[in-house]
Amino acid sequence: MNEILKQHKNTITTLEIAEMLGTKHYKVLEKLEGTKDGKTKGIIDILNAHDFVVVKIQETIIWL
Repeated sequence: MNEILKQHKNTITTLEIAEMLGTKHYKVLEKLEGTKDGKTKGIIDILNAHDFVVVKIQETIIWL
């Protein structure tokens, strides 16, 4: 996974996204991962369903 980070230096953490959007961190995670009750699909599930590769390293998410 370190190789991926070396290749893709333009990354941003979900904490940084929340700060830029002026929203709570858990709301950003909810959008990405979906709701815990399963009622709402997250962006990650949608991308995976369409053969995008999503790599999560700590709080950094990279789309390849």
